[in-house]
Amino acid sequence: MADISDKPKDQGQEDHFEIPAPEPPLEKSLAAAASRLEADREFQGFLTGKITRQKWDWRLAIGFKIILFIFIVGLNLWWSRSALTIVKRSATEGSKFHLDNSVLIALVSTSIANFLALVIIVAKHLFPSQDK
Repeated sequence: MADISDKPKDQGQEDHFEIPAPEPPLEKSLAAAASRLEADREFQGFLTGKITRQKWDWRLAIGFKIILFIFIVGLNLWWSRSALTIVKRSATEGSKFHLDNSVLIALVSTSIANFLALVIIVAKHLFPSQDK
């Protein structure tokens, strides 16, 4: 049975542990000093307002969103033009390329639906409303 008394253990029975010696300090390199100096300059620039990273981040984010939106609209316009070219070639008299009317209606209606849906979804995702 284990001894659960309130008496301290005998002096000879104490468990000893050793504290490790501290490691020697790291040597400072020229690269670390240069990095620290650059970080200090950048921090001072933020404090004085000369460097405004937040503004640049915002400008870049908005710029990339606008570029992506223009790309999506351009892609949609290209697809719509291709669909209309197919309809025009099919409707031209004397053309050897001919599609049934139901196929043409499906092509035009799905192209319009895809164009509108993709533009609306991308616009809502890239430029969310501020009321959230």
